[in-house]
Amino acid sequence: MVKIVIFELDNTILNVDKIPRQTYHLLYSLKKSGFIIGIVSKNIFTSFIANTYGLNDYASFIKWGNLDHDKLVYNTLEYLKSKFKLNNNLIEEIFYIDSNKENLELVAKAYPNINTYNCESYSDLYLFKKII
Repeated sequence: MVKIVIFELDNTILNVDKIPRQTYHLLYSLKKSGFIIGIVSKNIFTSFIANTYGLNDYASFIKWGNLDHDKLVYNTLEYLKSKFKLNNNLIEEIFYIDSNKENLELVAKAYPNINTYNCESYSDLYLFKKII
C-alpha cells in the first residue's frame, strides 16, 4: 500500500522567492517514509522553480498548467498511477495540500476520497507531518 501527497507550489511550498529549510525536511521525510510526492501549480515557471530549488529530488511528478486545480490533481494522480503501476486497491491514502481554500474545496468536491489539508501558514505545513 502506498500513500500519495500532492502539494500546490505557490504559497504552500514556495514562500515568495524561497523554500524554507523545514519544507525540505518535510519533503525528505515524506519521501524516505515511502510517500509518492506530486507538485501542481498554475505558475508557468513551475519547471524552472522546481529545477532551481531541487524539488525534482523529492517529487515524482511536477505538473503545471492553466487548468483548475481539480484537473491538475486528477492529471497528476493518473500519471502517478501509470508510472508506479498503481490501481486504487494499492493506494492507501491521498493527500492534497494547498494554502488556497477555493482550490481545496474544488478538489474535495471533485474527489471526496482525497484528504485535503489547508496550509495557510508554514507552521501548518509542518503540522501536516504530525497528522500522517
